[in-house]
Amino acid sequence: SDCAVHFKNSLILDEFDLSGQDSVSLDSVCRDNGCKVYVSSVKDATLIDKLTFKPATGDEISLKSFTDNFDAKTRQKIPYVVKKGDSVSIKNANDNFACGPIVIYAIRNGAPNSDIAGVYDVSTTYRDEQALGKVVTVMGPTPFTVWASSPSENLEASVFATGFDIEEGEKCTEVYHSNRGLGIKYAINGPITTLFFKEEVQMNVDFLDFFESKLNLTAATLFTSQGYIGCGNAEIYHSSLYDSQINFELSSDIPRTTHLEAFLNTDDPLTLRLDGNAEMERNFTGSIGDDSYSRTGDISARELSFTYSMADDASFLVKFTDLGITPEVTTRRTPPTSSTSLRPTSPTLPTSPSPTTTTSPSTTSAARG
Repeated sequence: SDCAVHFKNSLILDEFDLSGQDSVSLDSVCRDNGCKVYVSSVKDATLIDKLTFKPATGDEISLKSFTDNFDAKTRQKIPYVVKKGDSVSIKNANDNFACGPIVIYAIRNGAPNSDIAGVYDVSTTYRDEQALGKVVTVMGPTPFTVWASSPSENLEASVFATGFDIEEGEKCTEVYHSNRGLGIKYAINGPITTLFFKEEVQMNVDFLDFFESKLNLTAATLFTSQGYIGCGNAEIYHSSLYDSQINFELSSDIPRTTHLEAFLNTDDPLTLRLDGNAEMERNFTGSIGDDSYSRTGDISARELSFTYSMADDASFLVKFTDLGITPEVTTRRTPPTSSTSLRPTSPTLPTSPSPTTTTSPSTTSAARG
């Protein structure tokens, strides 16, 4: 089935695009101008050996040879290169055309940021005091965490759940924004993320092939539905490795006030419970097509817990900002309704910094402790 995610300048394929197919063409992205194709899969992946790049003329090349092919100095991924005018497909020679978890990111030559972006794999090793560039894309087949810090106070980045080539017209939502000097730590419940840095700085950085579901209320953070992208086309990523249900918990020793921003495109409820009290539980739904999509609100509690069961093509993003300790006179818990509910804000996608004009690329977060 076609689960491919389409952007103006790129295409992201997964295992479901290749399953049951003897070949899948890359011509829509690659033929007119040529392209670069990056591949990521789990370690010791089965069913990848018999997937090959098949040009109209020339030898076939295994996709597996590109999953762990990195530049020795920079550790950037080395792509499969398609020249302008060439026709290339991905051939599946597995029995019954089966396929395992895989991420394939094909980007048209000349796409925004293609001359400055670096693409990295979650499987690459920890880096100490390196400058990774002004635009940094990280990809991997399982949900993962980006974690970086820097001695510089200029570590600031806009983060998206996409590749590096998105344009403003695609209306992609910024999922995270790091503040200068505080480092970066965030999780991506999908296969790809890109950081657009304000400046190129030296940093300690790690990519971890897992993400935490228990977080601290004092941290600026986010969580998303499985395969979240957040662009105007409302598409999502797919993988057999995504959990069918997700649970997130944010907590603190004392009541804190938290500012929430939610972007909801789901008929199936995202359930919020305060302080473990079933009487203080509310369900939220929304649509990308009306004013229920974007909501904001301030909530006071020691614990916020969220649950969600995965639904086809549904998605959400929730961002959290700590506003400080809740004054004692207002610590009485109230259900998240009326003034404490997530209030509708805008009928359209929020305006985000344009990645094409962001002159930064380098990676993020607090160094591994």
